[in-house]
Amino acid sequence: MKKVANQTKKIIITLTGFIVLIIGIILLIAPGPGWVVIIIGLGILATEYAWAHHLLHKAKSYYEKVKQRALSGMKSKKDSSSK
Repeated sequence: MKKVANQTKKIIITLTGFIVLIIGIILLIAPGPGWVVIIIGLGILATEYAWAHHLLHKAKSYYEKVKQRALSGMKSKKDSSSK
């Protein structure tokens, strides 16, 4: 009985994680916080899968790089417009 419960839990986590991940991918094209939703989806999947844990760290790293690039771009535009 416990094995069935564990398998059911894994199936629910897998389905939920993939649904959130797909929504995140759609939000990359549509207006919305795509990367944040993708990271949440990978976080859900990472509770059961090592590959998702690895991808989660890669996605977080990529997100931080993009965020820093965007912030530095905004700062340089602000500095050039005030002159």
